[in-house]
Amino acid sequence: MKRIINRLIYAVVTTALVFGFTAQPIGAFAAETPTVVIAGSDFQCSEGNEVGAVVLSSVFKGMKGVESGVSTIDGLLFCGDYDIDLPSTAPDTEEGIEYVHKAVKENFGENYHSVMIKGNHDIVGSKGLAKSGANDHPNGKYGVFAINESDYMWHNSNPELIRATATNLEKYLDEKVKSQFTAPIFVISHLPLHFSIRTVNDGDTAYAEYLYDALYSAAEKGLNIIFLYGHDHSNGWDDYLGGSAVYLQRGDTINIANIPDRKCSARPLNFTYMNAGFTGYYNKENNGADATLTTSMFKIYSDRVEIARYDRFGYHSLKSEGVRNTYKNETDSDYAVNKDVYDSPQILRLNKDIRQADDETGSIQSEQAVTVSSQAQDDVYENTDSAVSSAVSEADTDANVGDSDGSAVIYIIIAVAVVLAGGAVAVFIILKRKKK
Repeated sequence: MKRIINRLIYAVVTTALVFGFTAQPIGAFAAETPTVVIAGSDFQCSEGNEVGAVVLSSVFKGMKGVESGVSTIDGLLFCGDYDIDLPSTAPDTEEGIEYVHKAVKENFGENYHSVMIKGNHDIVGSKGLAKSGANDHPNGKYGVFAINESDYMWHNSNPELIRATATNLEKYLDEKVKSQFTAPIFVISHLPLHFSIRTVNDGDTAYAEYLYDALYSAAEKGLNIIFLYGHDHSNGWDDYLGGSAVYLQRGDTINIANIPDRKCSARPLNFTYMNAGFTGYYNKENNGADATLTTSMFKIYSDRVEIARYDRFGYHSLKSEGVRNTYKNETDSDYAVNKDVYDSPQILRLNKDIRQADDETGSIQSEQAVTVSSQAQDDVYENTDSAVSSAVSEADTDANVGDSDGSAVIYIIIAVAVVLAGGAVAVFIILKRKKK
């Protein structure tokens, strides 16, 4: 009898130890639900809005084919141009906006926060266009600053207005620094920032330096900024960067026009930079250029953003290989072709160390004397399936850090329950043997 009781006690203790060491907090089994934002630009189908909505919906279906768990979205960002005509009319702009929403609602439902900005084909004051400036999501999980084309315009014909727009952007970002805002901030613009032959020919982005300086300064303080643009879907303007799929990340460089001349300098990036995804057309003028119609998705977690681009078949490269724009007589002496390729998805690790500049010295105050731009690129962005899996696991763990006390209680309850159950079995066996 003593031997039997000892064996039972050993079994109970062993079982309790196994459960105690292997049991996970209940919260660990519940994956963090991301905030989902989708983006695109230039809804300009030559065959009309109805066909355009079908084309856009087909890209969304390609997106959903990959993201099977995404049936609804939290936000829509659209970087302008809802009508192919130039000049357009307010009713035409408004109709284009309605058809974009139609395609979105057919695929993701009706409850989402939208920020639709003006492009150079759109009419100021059209219903459905966002106001310039702050357009943050009501839940506070991401910020949005809208730059309408009237404030950073085609041909860059009003440098003082662009400077004022940069000042407003700087004020908005300063408030985010003061509030220690660690969620991603989308700065959406119709025009890009980068220099191209279009800058030389048309003047576009000639004064982008004003905006770049505001963005760089804020990102250097730790803000997680994602700049989205549209506009450049004709004449091969962006072919040197990837055509219809342009994506640059922290640690890369971007060509910015030098004020006041029409030449450029390579500047460092400490924020994410990409086209939102052209949804109407992209003219292919150069051999090898990517001309695919795409949209993009941003899945926002507590510690990261998963960024991906999609076409109607599923994942598409965030950045395709660049080619020389011979169609517009671009040469090697203008700037180098960027041949880098970034696959989808990429993981942007959210910086949590927001640092304010000291009022007297202008230096950055931080517990960690490390700037965003000096972080190793691989520590900030990741790609590959294993990286995604690792990120999900780490995010789930981080999301449950605050539940450590509750987890300890759960461990104790499980262990006690196992011991009691084992004890009951032992008593039952002993009593049964005594009856015999």
